[in-house]
Amino acid sequence: GNDINGTTSGTITVNIGQKYKSTLLGVYGGGNKASITTATKGVYVNLLQNADVEYAFNGGMAADLQSSGTTDTTRAIYLQGGYAKNIFGGSDSSGTVTASHVYIQSGTATNVFGGNDIGGVTNTSNVSVKGGTVENVYGGGYQATTTASNVSLTGGTVTNGFGGGNAANVTNSSITLAGSNTSNIYGGSNQQGTVTKS
Repeated sequence: GNDINGTTSGTITVNIGQKYKSTLLGVYGGGNKASITTATKGVYVNLLQNADVEYAFNGGMAADLQSSGTTDTTRAIYLQGGYAKNIFGGSDSSGTVTASHVYIQSGTATNVFGGNDIGGVTNTSNVSVKGGTVENVYGGGYQATTTASNVSLTGGTVTNGFGGGNAANVTNSSITLAGSNTSNIYGGSNQQGTVTKS
């Protein structure tokens, strides 16, 4: 995305670790204090076989990630190999996310969040685990609020699946197990946070 304001009208595609070992502290699909609006056609972050990432966000740094609605999948982050410690469907310290989409297809992740990191709000989060190995899957954010979360576990291996967040509020959470090798499933959040309906 852009750095401090501005609008991108085309499609943003970020590919990490496609050919060579790529070790990064942070990866953002969105901008730095520059929101993604509905004028942007698409925002895609792909973490590939040679990726080694500490933090990966489909959203931006203190920025909105807007889309046309909950079924709009043109904002998405994919794990398709490699390793990521923390994956977020939303943004980091602030920003409103209309709808997040996180797809875990292969590779390894420690924490996967449908929502934001420490601030802002995600209106609707969608996390789909179809393969790979994940220690913790959260429908919500790390400390940031999510209105509605949807977690689907249909493949791969998951140690802990949470419909809620880590230490975060979620109004309505949904988590479905249909094929993943999953040790523990919780409708609520992990350390703290209020989940109204699960």
